[in-house]
Amino acid sequence: MAEKLLTPTEVARRLGVAEAEVARLTARGTLKALHLGDGLLRFHPEDVAAWQARPAATSAVPWERVWDFLYAYDFYLFAAFFLGAMGAFVLTMPR
Repeated sequence: MAEKLLTPTEVARRLGVAEAEVARLTARGTLKALHLGDGLLRFHPEDVAAWQARPAATSAVPWERVWDFLYAYDFYLFAAFFLGAMGAFVLTMPR
């Protein structure tokens, strides 16, 4: 007997992710889904298990981490640059 198809909510619960992540994985084609029309998605349990068993992928684009760092610490980087520039300016002023 075939197992019943899973809903996005059930898949999210099995994978330990949000439903939005399931939708994103499906849209990218990373996670196989059956499109039943009107936006209804269903998943074969075997496909979900295969996705779970895959090796964990690391970020393929290292600059994404750099961008995250710059976004998180932009104020501190700007302040350090500004204070350094001001210090260099003050040190070069004639007395």
